[in-house]
Amino acid sequence: MQTTTKTVPRRVFKRFLAVKKRNYVAATIAKFPRKIKGRVKMRIMEILLQAEEETEVLLQNE
Repeated sequence: MQTTTKTVPRRVFKRFLAVKKRNYVAATIAKFPRKIKGRVKMRIMEILLQAEEETEVLLQNE
């Protein structure tokens, strides 16, 4: 059986994978890849990483 790669757009698939891994930030970026430009994307990633670290610290303290 031959598998078709173009049945689902690649970024939709990537978004699905991201959501599956609970990586909602990556999912959001995958959702609007063309709207988010380089610098803005970097800033968003920084904020998200910071938020992730903070939640991890909070979870460890409990």
